[in-house]
Amino acid sequence: MRMIVQFERHDCVRFISQLDMLRTIHRALRRADIPVAYSEGFNPQPRVSFGFALSVGLVSYGEYMDIHLKSEITADEFVSRMNKVMPQGMKIASAAVANERTPKIGKMIDCAKFSTRLIADDNERLLGDVKHFFERDSIIIERHTKKGASMADVGAYIYYYDVNINDKGEVVLTTVQALSEEMSVRMDDLVSALKVFCGYDIKSNVIKLDTLLRQGESFISPVELTRLS
Repeated sequence: MRMIVQFERHDCVRFISQLDMLRTIHRALRRADIPVAYSEGFNPQPRVSFGFALSVGLVSYGEYMDIHLKSEITADEFVSRMNKVMPQGMKIASAAVANERTPKIGKMIDCAKFSTRLIADDNERLLGDVKHFFERDSIIIERHTKKGASMADVGAYIYYYDVNINDKGEVVLTTVQALSEEMSVRMDDLVSALKVFCGYDIKSNVIKLDTLLRQGESFISPVELTRLS
């Protein structure tokens, strides 16, 4: 059987790498006595796969993994047993049992949702500038990938945005943007372009809220999609 699992990485462990997160999950599976299936060959490994790698330093409440199991277990039992052995700063948020109709994890992800707190000397001015930045026909940013830096218009790949001022007087920006093999819009690149556009000092703090799949005008998480499949 397969299990689609949502997990979180909190502030105290946000600087661990993707490889370290994978090793942590493997150890937790063993400690929780989860009946995980292993690959064949000379060096068998747990059959656990992730979606897109999470950037080092980013807090996330919506990371996902696809786990193959050799015997049945309920989603609730999986979450309970794993959370008893997960290290501080990591948590299993939810899980759903997959079936033969459930796509692979990579096919259930094409965008990500972020919340970004922005602070400047004049947050009312900042609020207006952020709205102006996102309402333009073109949103040009400098993208940084393994192939190097390049300029790109990512306006068509920002699927949703909202901005307001919270009760602390901070500007809070919520965005949903592309996360796929074709195009990924990194939040740090987007924030850098926003700061250049504004032209004054802005402090920022980014949290990844979820990893999602577009369905028409709405968005659905891999666990929600698995439950519906």
